[in-house]
Formats: sequence, structure tokens, C-alpha cells
Amino acid sequence: MAGEDAPRDHGGGPSFSYQVIKDGRVRILWQGRAVVTLRGPRAERFLGEAQGADDPAIQLLAARFTGNFKRGNERVRAGEGISPPRPTAEA
Repeated sequence: MAGEDAPRDHGGGPSFSYQVIKDGRVRILWQGRAVVTLRGPRAERFLGEAQGADDPAIQLLAARFTGNFKRGNERVRAGEGISPPRPTAEA
């Protein structure tokens, strides 16, 4: 991937890794798939906390910064609004 460092894998098995992109963004991956991209102060804070941390601490840090992404409650980008309500079964 152009303009990116190689992913840094911290830990074995199903785990998080992250990439630092040249423009200062940090992409957090889970099992090789991008789940969140951090920008600005959040990216700086992530990198500051990750610096010098051991592998288990990196895993917890990445999990904290991604939120509960496997449960479908990701943050909504500004301007995208809220998903429309699901249809209900009519009796």
C-alpha cells in the first residue's frame, strides 16, 4: 500500500495491528481488516500511549480506541446522520 508503513502486529492469534500513514493518520486493523482510522489528536494520543507499551497493552489500547466495532455500534461520521429505522413486522 503506497504511503504506508508495514502493519505492526502485536500479539498472536486474532489480534489488532496498526499502520501509521505518512499524513499522520493511524489505521487500526483487526485480523488484517481496517476497522478504524484515527486522525489528529486521537491519532497522536494513540501513538503516544502505544510508544513503549508491551504487546498485551497494545491489544487493549487498540480495542479501546476502536470501541465495540464487532457489535455494530461504530461511530457515525459527521454529516452522515443516523441510519433509518428498521422495518417492524406487522401483525
